[in-house]
Amino acid sequence: MQLVFKGGKIVHIHCKSEDCGNEWKIEEGSDWSQKFDAKQSQSGIWTIICKKCGRSYLSG
Repeated sequence: MQLVFKGGKIVHIHCKSEDCGNEWKIEEGSDWSQKFDAKQSQSGIWTIICKKCGRSYLSG
């Protein structure tokens, strides 16, 4: 999973899992929920799940 932050916000998410390639960019709008589940815990850790292949990423 590739995440790009700008100004403390996610602006690009790309699932790099083989044969997936699911991708969202801020230019598509601020809502990534059609392609990814992404939540930030109170401690600042991100959990991101690709809705296409199910792969998950835990930051930190």
